[in-house]
Amino acid sequence: MTQSEKRYFKLHASRLYKKKELPLIELFDIIAQQSSYNEELVKSSFDSDFFAQKKKVLYDKVLDSLKSFHKGSNAHSQLDDFLATFRILLSKSVYKQAHKTLKQARKLAEKYELFTELIRINQAETEFYVATANTATLQTHIVKMRKEIPRLVQLLDDRQIIENTYVNFVKVNSEREFVRSKLELKSLEASANQIIHLDADKVESFHVKILAYYTKGVFYYLSGDLVEGVKWFEKQIAAFEKQPQFSSELQFELARALANCALLSLRTEDPSSFDKCFSQLMNISGKTRRLNNQLNYWRYVLKFSYMVKKGSYNEAIMFSKTSPLIDKLEIEFETENVLVTERYLMLFGKVQAYMILGQNKDALQVINAFLNSPSSDDKQDAFIFIRFLFLFVHLELDNTDIVENGLRSLERYLKQKGRLFEFEEHTLKLLSGLCETNEKRLAADSLRKYQRTLLDLKKDSFERNATINFDLVQWLEYKLSDDTK
Repeated sequence: MTQSEKRYFKLHASRLYKKKELPLIELFDIIAQQSSYNEELVKSSFDSDFFAQKKKVLYDKVLDSLKSFHKGSNAHSQLDDFLATFRILLSKSVYKQAHKTLKQARKLAEKYELFTELIRINQAETEFYVATANTATLQTHIVKMRKEIPRLVQLLDDRQIIENTYVNFVKVNSEREFVRSKLELKSLEASANQIIHLDADKVESFHVKILAYYTKGVFYYLSGDLVEGVKWFEKQIAAFEKQPQFSSELQFELARALANCALLSLRTEDPSSFDKCFSQLMNISGKTRRLNNQLNYWRYVLKFSYMVKKGSYNEAIMFSKTSPLIDKLEIEFETENVLVTERYLMLFGKVQAYMILGQNKDALQVINAFLNSPSSDDKQDAFIFIRFLFLFVHLELDNTDIVENGLRSLERYLKQKGRLFEFEEHTLKLLSGLCETNEKRLAADSLRKYQRTLLDLKKDSFERNATINFDLVQWLEYKLSDDTK
């Protein structure tokens, strides 16, 4: 519960409850003070007689309080209110006001595309015409309803199909961040087939439209076409601008679209698009604590990424060290396994900044903290690349024994996971060769040759995806320029 919800419950309880129920507030306070629920600790601090019953009573009263607190806060809640009011008025034979209430409910449901609610409203209208014995209007209503309900069911079905396709799409790509082969692209296309070939601009439902735009944006992002990805996120944002009533109901979806658009605009070097999306994101005030946490993290990641992109590495590192609230959020998000891509952007950004600044021990500390975390291999491609960076940093620190052992281990892993592509082969070969030479000139020649290879690989639609999260070419520029000083 938020602090506002807790305060409301205390006021609500103190006004409405009998004296014998006031100990429930004491139980509420004990539970509210815990960061995570510990029943044994609660029992030791509270009268444990009939504890289960008391906890159930408290649970019901908290729910009553929350219902009251959030009454009318969204379209669904308002509709429940309208329909409850309608039935009271109908039972009291106040027909004019009952009919007016139903009209308000229908207008609201149509405005927010609440198709299930529109079916309920149709049924309520039937009840109204039956109660008023208006047979002529009832017949007209039934004819209209027979046409409208199949259409509403079809719209609901279309939404379910799109949402199911989206879930399958996410599932297929739960481990891998980017497409690295034709076979993977084919698998990605198959998982999103119904959405990719959907003409989203002509879709009647707003919910289906924005979900289709979002999925297409993610599809092109995963396939490495960042410019095309931006277009679909921009379409999603434009859809909200055309129908602003959804901006409040679907805050998370709008915020996510703005964050994605800003990030890809940064990567495609489109500063005007980045500024516009970031500014809009800054102006959103989340209706829930969870959304506010996500908003704060998106803004933090984008600010940091902007600093890294423009080469302000010291500024980026200082910024990342002065946000204790964000550190807590990262732990929370890691536990919940959410905002994984955003957390990896921070990881790679920090490592890149430290490596370019020549602060390799600090870079290694960040890498080791990640590799030792329980969720380090949630996404294979990020895990693989960070292991390559682990080897590069150890090579910078002259720990060749660690690099040689790490190379053997990583090569086995790549073969086992089927992730040994051209980038991986060239990088393994480079690191192996660097371990075998102590001559600075030969090492520099190998790095320059490798840098040219990376530039060639960037022309390949699959191989370029290996280094999207970390610009190895840029790091090599800094390293080689330092070595020649």
